[in-house]
Amino acid sequence: MQPLTRSQLRDIHDDLLNGQHGVGWSEQSRRRRVGKSWPTFWMLLTARRGIFFFVGPLLLTLGLIFEWIMGNFFSMMVMGLFAVFWLSFGLLQLPTLALTSAYSATGDAAEGAASVGYNATIALYLIVWGFALLTFFIFTLKTNIIFAGIFFFVTIAVWVLSGAYWKVASGDYVTAGQLQKVRPLPTQHAEADIP
Repeated sequence: MQPLTRSQLRDIHDDLLNGQHGVGWSEQSRRRRVGKSWPTFWMLLTARRGIFFFVGPLLLTLGLIFEWIMGNFFSMMVMGLFAVFWLSFGLLQLPTLALTSAYSATGDAAEGAASVGYNATIALYLIVWGFALLTFFIFTLKTNIIFAGIFFFVTIAVWVLSGAYWKVASGDYVTAGQLQKVRPLPTQHAEADIP
């Protein structure tokens, strides 16, 4: 049996990634549309997808299985909670699913991503996750103060991110941007107290 040539491998790659099997975008089709070397938004987003699908759900699910084997039920539940969160939030952000285009009258993904319906839906989704995390915070109060602190701050962070989506839904993009940035707390300088 002869090994496959580069052109045959490229054709197989294009067939798999250009819609015959419904997987998504490919570098070859991007070059045909945009040009040889100019990076596009989709190309930059492709690099970020690994975080949502590998680091999040896959590794946490493997950890969940090992915690289950060791008999650590609560740690298993925590890993399962975060695995489901990263998988579901990653799918909401995945451009190849074209979820945002359903919120546009013209089918435009960018218009749908800025729509009231899409952003309000994501905000409600994050509020529900905040209550799930708050429940786990209550469960961890008896266990460990560090663990409880982590859940407390993650709950607050998810609700603040939900507020950012509410602000986008209402058209207040400046406040939405401010809610998504972490800023240091203002401090008083010791020199100011010296007479």
